[in-house]
Amino acid sequence: MEILILLAHREGQYKCNLNQINEFYKKSTNADTFNIEKFADFQRAFKDCDSIGKCSILAQIAVNSYLLYDNVKDILRDREYYKKILNFMIKYSGRDIYKDVNVLHQFINHNNAYFYSYQDLSNVELFKLIAELQVKLCPDLLYDCVKVPRKINPKRPIKVGFVSDFINSLHSVTKDRLGIIKHLYNDLDFDVKIMSRKSETDIFFNNVVFDNIDTEKLIVKMDSEDLVKNRTQIAEQNFDIIVYPEIGMCPRNRWIAFSRLAPIQINTWGHSDTSGLPNIDYFVSSKYFNSPEDQEHYSEKLILFNSLGTYYYNICKFLEMTEFMNNDPEIFRNKVIEKTGVKNPNIYGCIQIFFKMHPVFVKMLDNILKMDPNGVIVLLSSEEGKPDHDRFVDYINKRITHKERLYFIYQVPFIQYACNIKNCDLILDYFPFGGFNSTIESFALGKVCITRPGRRISGRFTQGLYNKMGITEFICKTDEEYVKKAVEYGTNREKREEYENLILDKSQAIFEENESIDEWKELLKNLYKGKKLSY
Repeated sequence: MEILILLAHREGQYKCNLNQINEFYKKSTNADTFNIEKFADFQRAFKDCDSIGKCSILAQIAVNSYLLYDNVKDILRDREYYKKILNFMIKYSGRDIYKDVNVLHQFINHNNAYFYSYQDLSNVELFKLIAELQVKLCPDLLYDCVKVPRKINPKRPIKVGFVSDFINSLHSVTKDRLGIIKHLYNDLDFDVKIMSRKSETDIFFNNVVFDNIDTEKLIVKMDSEDLVKNRTQIAEQNFDIIVYPEIGMCPRNRWIAFSRLAPIQINTWGHSDTSGLPNIDYFVSSKYFNSPEDQEHYSEKLILFNSLGTYYYNICKFLEMTEFMNNDPEIFRNKVIEKTGVKNPNIYGCIQIFFKMHPVFVKMLDNILKMDPNGVIVLLSSEEGKPDHDRFVDYINKRITHKERLYFIYQVPFIQYACNIKNCDLILDYFPFGGFNSTIESFALGKVCITRPGRRISGRFTQGLYNKMGITEFICKTDEEYVKKAVEYGTNREKREEYENLILDKSQAIFEENESIDEWKELLKNLYKGKKLSY
């Protein structure tokens, strides 16, 4: 169990627990040496699987994705190795290792494949292999409560369920999806429920989105621990359509999403990747973020709206922002000067979650500091003193020539986060996994954001938002152009301010988009009625 506990923590994503794993199997298999990342040794460990615990260790290792790579070559090497051991386990593992989904979650309660989505590569093959292995080990995953087709009844509302543990609080999934849920909830053609293990709601949910609306019947509280019971609770609602806004982010709801709990089941961007799951039918996206050619990267049928597909509230406009209004950028600037020694800094804000960092992007940041001697890059890390922070700082410092001009800030509540964006001169979008919420909030504050689109949806959000606003100046096609544009606008305040005013004006196009509501309603009605889709 000690090894399983290690695998359930983020240390595993840094390969920090390989020594313990290797020592465990070296002793277990009576080997002179052992390396789980060598196929022959993995096979030896597989032959030694004489308990559910040992099987679970390999079932976790086989799906692993890692953080903070040195180079792209190492990423590709690891992906090929894990495909190899996945295929091996699928071929030679027995069935029914886990009697039901609760037992499975007891031994595997962490989605070790989460970080594959940050590598700018197609994950459909990998995620389908992972799902195939997990189904083989636990056939109960494919629970089906819709074995008989349901009759269409045009006289009653379409029952739509949103399965989410994040959507009740100020989370990225909430901001992406809650506006759509509100408008469906208020439409008599739909009967909408949120299925969640969390019933508490916050000020954004209550006072911004559902202001003066009785939502007592909207949220159905699910059991916190029992996944079998969760499936029953969802099935009892007799939903016509279920939407999963966060497959991959919440391990419990990913296990639930293997099942067939409604005739039609939808995935959409929240974790921003295909699910790879056999019972998810559609992935709802937008022509701003995907193209028809992207279908090959999805296990689901790809739906491309003409709209953005989100009814996004300008939170900076709605929330009480006294602290934000009283924010003095000079205080922040003076702290940067004191820390870095740069007397007149050009402050580049790179304020997205630290584990998006990719080796290619590190090189781009290094080149920005080389080209701009007054440049300071502000990076978001986890809490100071925590293992994640120490590893991240060490990783960056080893790869940035002018590391003395890096300034680290930490995850904070939203108002302070908005202040941090405002305090920067220019915003840098991560590559290849960029931002959506961070970008749209930067635009709400009138900030220029330099972007280099990735190959997957997760790297195309900023490009899509710019295209929606009719601004293309900051969409870069190469790493070199990204660096050049960043320095050009980071060092030229007058030129930058012209675009800041334009962004503030044009950003109205990306907030509270009614076309998104219309397209969601049309899609749900057409799916329910079995009409041929034109997407």
